[in-house]
Formats: sequence, C-alpha cells, structure tokens
Amino acid sequence: MKKTLLFIALIATTSFFAQTELVKNGTCDDHGTGSDTSNTGDNADAWDMTPNSTLNGDITSPYRYDADDNPTGWRNDDLETYLETTYASGGSVNEQPGSTSDGTYNDTEKTRGVKLYGVTRRLYQRVVVEAGAEYTFTIQSRSSDSGTPSEVFMLNEAITTEVGLVVDGVSDSRVDYFHEIKNDMNSSSGSVGNNTFTTTTFDFTASTTDVIIYVRSLSSTSDKQVYFDNISLVKKVTASVKDVFGANFGMYPNPTKTNFSFSSKASVDSVEIFNVIGKSVSKVSAIKNNRINVSNLKSGIYFVKFNSGKSSITKKLVKQ
Repeated sequence: MKKTLLFIALIATTSFFAQTELVKNGTCDDHGTGSDTSNTGDNADAWDMTPNSTLNGDITSPYRYDADDNPTGWRNDDLETYLETTYASGGSVNEQPGSTSDGTYNDTEKTRGVKLYGVTRRLYQRVVVEAGAEYTFTIQSRSSDSGTPSEVFMLNEAITTEVGLVVDGVSDSRVDYFHEIKNDMNSSSGSVGNNTFTTTTFDFTASTTDVIIYVRSLSSTSDKQVYFDNISLVKKVTASVKDVFGANFGMYPNPTKTNFSFSSKASVDSVEIFNVIGKSVSKVSAIKNNRINVSNLKSGIYFVKFNSGKSSITKKLVKQ
C-alpha cells in the first residue's frame, strides 16, 4: 500500500504540482530483499551517513557514494569519526537511525518508518539541488515522550564536525535553515483513523548545489524515542506572471478549521485536495459561492489544486 501511495505521490508532484520528489526513500519503505528475507531494517540505510554498499539480497545501494556509479550518493566517514571521538572516546557508536514498524498509517495499514533513540543517532541524506532556488521541506514526526525535541538542519555542505551546531545552528554558515520540532509528543502509536504524527513543513533557499538533510534529537533514549516518516524535499514552483489565472488568484482564510474561500477572475471548474504524500482526499465539481468545506479533513498540510479549463494552480493549505 505504501509503495503504491509513493507512486501516486510522485505522479501528483510531477503532473499536478510541477514538482519532483528529490528525497530518496522518504517514505521509509523496505527494499526488495532478494534472497535475504530475514531482515526488514534496510530502509534506514536511506538515512545513514555511511550507507552500506549493498542492501538486503545483495542489492547495490542507491545511497552510498561512488564516483563512477553513484556520484549523487553520500558517505561521511569524517562525521562518524567526530561522533565516535565526542561521545565514545574514539570507540564505535550507533549513528544510523533505527528501523521501525511504527510509521504512519495509510488507510488501514501501518507503514514502516525510522527512529532516533540515542544521543549519537542522526538522520542524514544528501540531495543535489540548484543553488539559489527555493525548496519546500516536509517531515512527519512523533515523540513518544515529552522533552525530546528534534533539531532539523538544512546543511549546505557535508559537515565533518558538529561544533557550532551545538551552540547555535541558526547562525552557523553551514546551515541554510534550522527548525526545532517541539510539538510532536504523542505516546500513542496511532490506529486506523487516528494518525498521531505531526507534520512540519518550511521553505528555504539553497545556497549551494548540495542540501544535507540532518536531523538529531539529543535527548532521545531507548525509552524516549522519536519516530519519522514521509520526508520530502521539492523545488518550490513559482507561478509565471504570464499565467493570468494564477496571478489573479487568492485563497483565505489559511490556516482554517472548517471552510476556505477563493477569489479568481477566471471560472474555476473543479477543486481537488491532496495530502502531503500526493493522495487525493477530496474533489469538488459543484462549487457554490467559491467556498470549500474541509471540516472533515484531519489537521495537517494539504495541497489544493484549482482547475480552470486547461489551466490549474496549486496552493498549500493548513488545516487546523
């Protein structure tokens, strides 16, 4: 189910939003296991700063850097050495996130995710981007206990030390954007119809051709774990000034709890709403008074697609 939704999301972001998903395995799915079906933990390799060369079943890793075969991959041994020196006096540490079956729910099925549960564990992934372009980052998280905030960094280089990040990640020149997640505590792992993950999203401008997605939770432990799923990075699309439909369009209030209205000089034929993974959750063709009721939607981030003839425009909606 989750892989199907990932496929839908990719279609949605490309065709509907004119956006392409840049994160590798942001939905934290397991890979095909080939001859090895005993280990379901290889999905966390997508967020390991030093990925293995192969995944389960001798599948060549799509994450590990190779100058010839995978130049957009990554392998940061220097940062791993820094963590070993800092936290274990040079001994080995666990810097990879853990794999977990406690991911988000898709319809009736719980999916896999990744988790942080120790001072040395990190989420790490390099993404090749366009310098000077604006990007939108989204992540879903759940802290199992209070007092375990997550620090989310959009780095512009492969750091070899956390010195500076420890003091102030905001002013560090290696950081294009910093956000601290402090509102995702929920002791329940959720159930059908009750997704207990919190969605965080923000926009930032890439200063170089690399973005390193870097997440840590220094207060997490084996008893206070933080879970992550549906991690996304897409290039933000700016409507062309030649697009009269988009240039004369408004949507309000946003955020909203029950309804939102829109204003447009062009006639809107239909409105379709998608969740953060690209799944259509509502479609309205008979529109009255340019108002859409979203009271039945769960709180979170949505994308609203307005259609007018052969033109369309997509707006981000925050449902409270």
